[in-house]
Amino acid sequence: MFRHEFANTLSRVIGVVTAFLMVSTWPLALANAESEMGVTVADYVNAAGSRRYLVYTPSGDTEGRPMIVWLHGCDPAANDPTKLLESPLARVARERGFVLVSPMQPTSAHPGACWNWGRESDQHRGSGEPSIIAGITEEVRDRLGIDPDRVYAIGHSAGGLMTTIMGATYPDIYAEISSWCTGAYAGGTDTTGLAAHAEMGSRARPLPVLVVESNTDPLSTVPLGRMAVGQWVGTNSATLAMASHPRPRVLRQEADPGRGFEHGATVETYDFGPAQVRMLALDDGGHLLDGDSDGVTEYAVDFVLGYRLR
Repeated sequence: MFRHEFANTLSRVIGVVTAFLMVSTWPLALANAESEMGVTVADYVNAAGSRRYLVYTPSGDTEGRPMIVWLHGCDPAANDPTKLLESPLARVARERGFVLVSPMQPTSAHPGACWNWGRESDQHRGSGEPSIIAGITEEVRDRLGIDPDRVYAIGHSAGGLMTTIMGATYPDIYAEISSWCTGAYAGGTDTTGLAAHAEMGSRARPLPVLVVESNTDPLSTVPLGRMAVGQWVGTNSATLAMASHPRPRVLRQEADPGRGFEHGATVETYDFGPAQVRMLALDDGGHLLDGDSDGVTEYAVDFVLGYRLR
């Protein structure tokens, strides 16, 4: 009962407040999306439902390229191709040459266009929204000849929580995940990591994870981010059958000017052999990471592209 009420309450708060913060006057331009340089629109359908998605392909051959799946937060305007093209992630995609995929959450699925991370039926492999997102990922990966060992997921807010779910449900598809302004698996309630480990099943492996939080975020607070880190530490520990959790090693205590951070930042890393669970905590920026979205994006892309599935 607590888990259900906690997830529903947190989902409503994030959905209402974030939609208010992020709503934009940009018109939806799906009809003209294919005329935008490198952006196409497609629809995916499976037994769980259907979703439209955007694919941004920088110029050149896609064969063997890496791919990042971006899961937006509670923002109806996130479905605008123009907004995707103007995002820091699209800019970095142009610079690094990876393919960017953005599944769209319609307001018919959630009034605030939030991914339904708090709904139990959307937290498991082969069902609900995770199956749709995984299906989109595989469809684009196979169609464009993407390197199957270099597929990643990054998400913000409600999208960050759904990214956590994707890491637990499909660790055989995503080489690494990065969740921003987020929480733990199972609607933010998996404090031990054992539920995520059980969800991984026979596909369990130490999963590299980057969690990003802001010390001034009023919605997804740093304690929630630390719960997410603790969950993945527990999940990876269970996978490796460790007797105890490793202690964190602080790698950086101040902002790295080379990353473009406007505010200070602290980095903590837990090592699991070839995989790391890392937390980047910004000193400021709020829920939308104001002033640091470029730096966070570059930092996250550097982190995820450093890993391969096999």
